Amino acid sequence: GATIMAPAGNVSLEATSGNLTIGSGSTVSSAGVSKQFFDVTQYAPAGAISLIADKGTVDVRSGSTLDFSGATGGGAAGSLTLSAPQQVVNLNGTLKGGAANGYAGGSFSLDTGGAANLDSLATTLASSGVNSAISVHTKTGNLTLSAGNTLTAHMVSLTADGGAGRASDTANGNVNLFGTIDASGNAGGEIDLYGKSGVDIEGTLLARGSDPAQRGGKVNIGTSATFDPAIVDANGHSIANNATYGYENIDPANSGRIVLGANALIDVSGGTAGGLSGGTVNFRAPLLMDGTVDVTLNAPSDSSKYGIKGSRATTL
Repeated sequence: GATIMAPAGNVSLEATSGNLTIGSGSTVSSAGVSKQFFDVTQYAPAGAISLIADKGTVDVRSGSTLDFSGATGGGAAGSLTLSAPQQVVNLNGTLKGGAANGYAGGSFSLDTGGAANLDSLATTLASSGVNSAISVHTKTGNLTLSAGNTLTAHMVSLTADGGAGRASDTANGNVNLFGTIDASGNAGGEIDLYGKSGVDIEGTLLARGSDPAQRGGKVNIGTSATFDPAIVDANGHSIANNATYGYENIDPANSGRIVLGANALIDVSGGTAGGLSGGTVNFRAPLLMDGTVDVTLNAPSDSSKYGIKGSRATTL
């Protein structure tokens, strides 16, 4: 296979038509480097790898390696971007995105017109050392993290953008969380979950800050709706816009749904030194024409273990 080496540099490969394939035995590396200057070792952080297929697939085959790790001994890891917005990304190779202790691990971004197996991806990323940022955007199917699986990074963003944007579409556009997302650190990180058809939280979201002088993190959960400008009342008069406030009226049948389960935990606890407090939790859903929102926050089955913990501000 081919080898592309850009020590502490950037590698960008883009197929403007057709597919982009990293074959078995191939290596693409932007790994960090160390240099000795007399008795001092200096480190250059790893760079970025971008693999983009504008109209085709990105196929990272088994036996290939994408290396954006930090240098042995020091230096931050880099980033990996995989983008096939009109087709699919097949990720079967080895990722190296770790860094030495005390340095930031790598960042990972996936944008695909297809679906993504979040359980498999969680395993791949955990073994790679990526822990700074994880972003996954799909336009087909659901993003489901099963019980027993964990995504760990200081910033995690999951977007399921497929389907019609209705809660009744259970096959597309849903973020279903039964496992754990951990964005904890000295200061709490950020977790953003968006499902066009809905977001169902049955597992655990952690964005805790462990340093007494740092606040907890942010958890943002959102969905959307399909606006129908042809909405009329019983007399056939348009009621597409709210007469009082002017916002678009949304038929409840055309809205996504947010659910927080009875055994779900959202923890954004932070430090208390100097009056600091926890983080924030935000739920965003469209206001419906009947004046409600399709958001269900179930009472925790055990308030000592579940529910929303450490939030200084929870908004809907």
